[in-house]
Amino acid sequence: MSIIKLYNRWLSFIIITLLSIGNFPTNLSAQCDNLNEKIKIFNFILREIEKSYIDPIDPTDLIDEAIRGMLANLDPHTNYLSRDQFESWNKSFEGFSGIGIYYNVINGRIVIMSLLENGPAAQAGILPGDEVLAINREAIAHKPQSEIISLLKGPAGTKVTILLKRHSWPEPKNYTLIRDQVFIKSIEDTYLLSNEIGYIKMNRFTASTSLELYNSIQKLQSAGMKKLILDLRDNGGGLMSAAIEVSDLFLPGKRKIVFKKGRTENSDEIFYTSGQAPFPKLPLILLMNHGSASASEILAGAIQDWDRGLIIGEASFGKGLVQSQIRFPDNSALLITTARYYTPSGRMLQRDYRKKTKDQYYAEAYNDSIRNFLAANTKTFKTIQGRLLSNQGGITPDIPLQSTQNEISPELKQLFFYGLNKNQFLDILVDEYLSSDNPFLSGRADRNNYQKLDDFIQHFELDSNLLTVLSNHIAKINYPFTQKQIEENLLDLEFLIKGNIAYRIWGEYGRFKVKLSRDNFLQESPKHFQDAENLLNRSLLLYSNAH
Repeated sequence: MSIIKLYNRWLSFIIITLLSIGNFPTNLSAQCDNLNEKIKIFNFILREIEKSYIDPIDPTDLIDEAIRGMLANLDPHTNYLSRDQFESWNKSFEGFSGIGIYYNVINGRIVIMSLLENGPAAQAGILPGDEVLAINREAIAHKPQSEIISLLKGPAGTKVTILLKRHSWPEPKNYTLIRDQVFIKSIEDTYLLSNEIGYIKMNRFTASTSLELYNSIQKLQSAGMKKLILDLRDNGGGLMSAAIEVSDLFLPGKRKIVFKKGRTENSDEIFYTSGQAPFPKLPLILLMNHGSASASEILAGAIQDWDRGLIIGEASFGKGLVQSQIRFPDNSALLITTARYYTPSGRMLQRDYRKKTKDQYYAEAYNDSIRNFLAANTKTFKTIQGRLLSNQGGITPDIPLQSTQNEISPELKQLFFYGLNKNQFLDILVDEYLSSDNPFLSGRADRNNYQKLDDFIQHFELDSNLLTVLSNHIAKINYPFTQKQIEENLLDLEFLIKGNIAYRIWGEYGRFKVKLSRDNFLQESPKHFQDAENLLNRSLLLYSNAH
């Protein structure tokens, strides 16, 4: 098919789509004449490229870029996704068929880093740290990522055989697994921080989020939990419907959760709770940071406006635009902004993006001085108890905190992101360390022995063996990081390496326990539960009196 025919087919589809989602103005004839002239110019340019340009160009790539160029000056979140991009994006919400492993490529070796709970690999007894040597008897060392993924994925119910190497085995072993539908979990961590305080880390909002959260709360309550910290840090959102369902778990009665307003009548809508909240009186604290966005902000806005719980942390990202999804015949998709989200009190969640480049827009989300200035110079709104809230876009926390858990020196960050194996420095280092004789390998045999984990956290130090491995690895990548710099960064190195080792031996719980020592959000939050309870009790009283 010629480039012109391909383009005209796309153009016809786009015009039909536009007619279906909005009304053209009364001066349609004049606008169409102007549009036709522009289309003629565009067709001429495409024809000249196809006929005369010095190098052959894939016409589909040209048209994809033309579409993206057309969207570039609209807003930061209207986007066109190719077929592959859309499949990757959609996988986070709809799941995929596979064996349920996360792996990393370390020095050309495929090392399993973690497993999805109850996935085929986890049920078969495969462990983090196992090395995949072959898939369906085909060696995979140094294969491209795309080939490895295609070998592992397949229709649910089909078989895949993987050859694994484990440190404690004399010989590699074959595992034959049945692929299954794998859903990426929303809930990463569910732990008791104390006898009464539960902690749940939520990473995204998907179709299964509310059920996952309900089950996690039930599990913690059966273990004695009476208060909950729900961690939304770096939760970039997901399905708006999931945010409504999660809000419905905590907000009693018929309450407004969020509303949206757009350009057309059918884009305006208000969403309410069902009135059947299973946890209406559970004291609640939400943790947020600059990476909390979209559905996270819908949930936090409803909780804050109704004084249902406390928001602790940093100002959220400020992403409150509604993207309608339009699919095309080649399975690409247009995510087009059609409305804006507002909290129950009327606060607009979207930050201002006008007269800013995309880089400026995204950088502003993480600049506290700009955010504080905006918050001080905007209209204020009130919660049900009359507490004043700013309307600078996103959610301003009730109790501001600045994270300290990731504060490591710039020179150490540069070391970890240096060279070809960017961001794999720790993985490679720990992999070499765990391949040698050391006192912690026995933990692999009993990943549920948390007494060993506590002992490890309390007593682990950068011993001479590990420091030698560290120095050798720095020399191997030829990075100018001196012995003096190692000594100056020992505490940070110990923290980061300890967390990686704990993760490789005890899984996510191991890494979580190590992170607790530096997570000031989790150290500070329990001190505010009395305020959260008082807020909840007054809110329940006010709401019942008003109804």
